Amino acid sequence: MLLLRPALVLLSAAIGSAAAAQTLDPTDSAALGAAAHQATSNIVNLYSTQLAAGKASQGGFDQSAVSWFASGIIWSQVFGNSYVTKDHSMDNVAGTAISAATYGTTADLLGGALKTVNEKLYGRWNDDMGWWAIGMLSAVDAYGKDALIPGGGKFLDVAALTFNEMYEQWDTQCGGGIYWSRDRSPTQKDADYKSTISNSQFVEMGARLAMLTANQTYLDMAAQAYNWIKSSGVMTAQWVVTDGVHTASCGTVNPTALGYNQGVMLSAMAYMYKATKLQSYLDDAKALVNAAVPVYAPNNIVTEPLCPVGACGRETPMGKPQFVKGLSDVYTVATDAAVKSTIQTVIDTTLASALKNCDANWWCSQDWTNVRAPAQSDPYDQYGTTELLVAAARVHGATAPAGTSAGNLGTAPAGGSSSAATAPGGSSAPASTGAAAKKSSAISISTGGAVSILGSIALGVVAAGLANLV
Repeated sequence: MLLLRPALVLLSAAIGSAAAAQTLDPTDSAALGAAAHQATSNIVNLYSTQLAAGKASQGGFDQSAVSWFASGIIWSQVFGNSYVTKDHSMDNVAGTAISAATYGTTADLLGGALKTVNEKLYGRWNDDMGWWAIGMLSAVDAYGKDALIPGGGKFLDVAALTFNEMYEQWDTQCGGGIYWSRDRSPTQKDADYKSTISNSQFVEMGARLAMLTANQTYLDMAAQAYNWIKSSGVMTAQWVVTDGVHTASCGTVNPTALGYNQGVMLSAMAYMYKATKLQSYLDDAKALVNAAVPVYAPNNIVTEPLCPVGACGRETPMGKPQFVKGLSDVYTVATDAAVKSTIQTVIDTTLASALKNCDANWWCSQDWTNVRAPAQSDPYDQYGTTELLVAAARVHGATAPAGTSAGNLGTAPAGGSSSAATAPGGSSAPASTGAAAKKSSAISISTGGAVSILGSIALGVVAAGLANLV
């Protein structure tokens, strides 16, 4: 049966009496690929400029203005674009940033011996790490499982290590689940909070790792985490994905429901179906789409009802794109024509609306509903539309501009060993059957400084002292 292909939609808009905004036919694969290239190049060039000025650190944009986790999301988009459109022109920048975040040959987001410092000083929370690991898995999609992080280990191995490190944060409180924070100190805010986002990321990562390694244990662990999401009530019987639950009150979930939680759960369901071919995951994805679209895409334009533009802090712009990405991931596996039509309509209509705020050079705005000029210097403002363009490419197909398709990341020799292929953590699956207000820290010290300090003072003492600063 041929899939229904709606009539051509011409995506165009104008900003009042100002110069005409972008015009794009999403079914024109070359035009869509060129748009994704230029919009993504703009945000990557912002990073390169900050790096040259000494403002970028730990693989991220200037952390006085952009949270570290948000940088991981941006690099995930770069590799997503690389995989979908075959535009590899920016992969070396993204890969080198991931190398900095994983401490080069240490190949660990927690920095190996610097683990406690990263957990207590830098505030490396489990979902922060999950965003970066998902980006690494997107690099594997683009380059294969032997792809190397520039100056570091394999993307696949570091993603697998991160999966194991997140699993360290699973216990039987509230029947299971992974904590949001990695710091159980009594003074740590939300130390007992099990966020839905950390667990849905874990499900997605487990499914993707299982497909890449043929290791059933990853899939078992992902399934256990998803079962906990359902049994704990953080995803309701009405398919509302809430924020999480405190172990001090297991029966009372935090009812806050933001679009990024819905989106990552959609991605998790898409990958679980890819990994298992079980119809139940497609059924759950369909139920999630049908429940979420009326709430997060009224009039078929994606919005964040609880957090309009500028209302919930600087991280607000990172939320809507996760919903769009999740929808597009489901589109790639859906067999239900109605579901595919719903998703395509939402993505095309949202893109049409968003383009009214993109200028001639593909600088775009975080506002997809109202007229709002792009900032042209803010990664948060630019990111959302880059993810939206890649989502459209998943739906319609897109091709990279000429001269951008040559891969520029190395790979390990074929058949080489991989730590990702071994059983995660040397253990079996978990035994037990939004986090809404994002954390951030204005404190930044150089990695080199931390290393020199640790050379003469015990790690735990340093970490304890520094923890008092945040």
